[in-house]
Amino acid sequence: MVRLQLAPGNRRVGSVPMVTPRRVTTVLKTFLAMPAPERRLLVSALGVVTATRLALTILPSRVIIRAVARLSGKRPATSLTTVRPRQRATGLDPRRITWAVERVSLRVPGATCLTQALSAHTLLSRHGHPSRICLGVARSENGDFRAHAWLESQGRIVIGADGVAKLTRLPDLPRNPRFLPSQDSA
Repeated sequence: MVRLQLAPGNRRVGSVPMVTPRRVTTVLKTFLAMPAPERRLLVSALGVVTATRLALTILPSRVIIRAVARLSGKRPATSLTTVRPRQRATGLDPRRITWAVERVSLRVPGATCLTQALSAHTLLSRHGHPSRICLGVARSENGDFRAHAWLESQGRIVIGADGVAKLTRLPDLPRNPRFLPSQDSA
């Protein structure tokens, strides 16, 4: 995972570095120096991560699950965790997609593990790569409840691997018709 390093004396607003004109210029120069396909991928990831973060804040979970299923090209008869890509895989490497989601998540305030897993699932599905959202829970040493979301693709964890070994994995989401896109919207 890419970690943002700040020089001593730089201030933070929450977990996001404080925005200064110099910082904006540096980020913009770095972005413009990237190849066009990477810039397009980052812009796409930024849109999906931002929309997912907003959705998690204001919408009920059933609406979010339905929207992710629709955006990722799932057929109405499949659950969110079923692996069934809508199209053949594109030439885009799944590692580049997860890199983009992780990178832009550093810039989106409150982009949690669930935000990243849902966003990466949507983008991977759009590009024809199968994936499954996984949820796990555990109690910390002081007894606090802890939950975590991660994404698996082709049998390996592609986003959110930190600390998964200590979690109890929850069963996949049920195939409940309430959580799937309606037949007439497809």
